[in-house]
Amino acid sequence: MKRRARRPLRRRLFQSQILSAAADRFRVRGYRATTLEEIAGDVGMSKATVYRYFRSKEQLLAGIFHRTMTLFEQGLASIRADRLPPDEELRRVIHHHVRTVIAERSFLTVFFEEEAHLPGPLVRSIRRRKAGYDRALAGIVDAALARSGRSIDVPPRLLVFALLGMSNWVYTWYRPNGRWAPEAVAEAFITLAERGYRGSPAWRRHDVVTRLDRIEHDMHALRPLVEGVPTKAASSRTSRSKSPRSRAGMSAPSGSGGRRRRVRRRSEGEHRPLRGTTRP
Repeated sequence: MKRRARRPLRRRLFQSQILSAAADRFRVRGYRATTLEEIAGDVGMSKATVYRYFRSKEQLLAGIFHRTMTLFEQGLASIRADRLPPDEELRRVIHHHVRTVIAERSFLTVFFEEEAHLPGPLVRSIRRRKAGYDRALAGIVDAALARSGRSIDVPPRLLVFALLGMSNWVYTWYRPNGRWAPEAVAEAFITLAERGYRGSPAWRRHDVVTRLDRIEHDMHALRPLVEGVPTKAASSRTSRSKSPRSRAGMSAPSGSGGRRRRVRRRSEGEHRPLRGTTRP
């Protein structure tokens, strides 16, 4: 009786080992180039033994896709079962998603790059499961925005695509011995989603200074109209009519020119405090 009970467990264990070996091979060599003999050799089995658990290479690929979607779906279901506030729920989902992408890198590589080799019915099934996951995550994002009282002109589903795009793409660049731990990557994505790159104090200071510069520029442009100061063209015509030397292209006397330059420098100096505001 005990031996019978162990058989399903042993079968699942061997299936898991074969799937992991297949995912590693498909990631490195690609689905088309990989053979069942190579996968069997990686797990120390004969090809005939592998056939007892998977009838074909296509079935192995299908198993990888099913297992990958199940990991995400089970993680999401477990988080939602805790009935957390939506913002905390969203944080935990992002953490779980990033951890899964990193921990199961071979599976995720195959999942994102080998879908074209799946049979039609399985493609439709996997896409339905993906859409269901996306909808569930969009519901969490929508609830988190409503609870925070923030209003943004971006559909929740589009935010989901942005979050999943960042999280999924980790499989292409993450290195286990690299600079960041999985939790650090997830926290960075969460911070970007919750605050945005324009939400930092440094950016706000930069934004204020930029706006003040624009206002100052507009004020300079409007000053001649407000004060009735002649335009540059009108002043030029007046000076030419009064001074023969101007018509000949000669410079004005140094005294008057220096005085005009000093007045111009003082005028410009009045606005230096705005332009000199410390920038980040």
